[in-house]
Amino acid sequence: ILDAVGMRPPEDSGGPWGYAEKLEALGDPQHEYHEEALETLGNDHDPNAQPDIPLIEARLEALAKKWVPRTRRKA
Repeated sequence: ILDAVGMRPPEDSGGPWGYAEKLEALGDPQHEYHEEALETLGNDHDPNAQPDIPLIEARLEALAKKWVPRTRRKA
């Protein structure tokens, strides 16, 4: 796993350009999309917050255990 830097954009944020615009709107109360950005991202959104790498690794490990191939019983 590569170390992540910053938080991921939320779903349906319009890709990298849409997310950049939402961040710009979030920081500017006069921006025409400011209210939409508040609804989508929340007023406490920090794009520079570091993700919880150990949590991500633990979840991936749990998925790997769940997806382990099972041996078939012979009839």
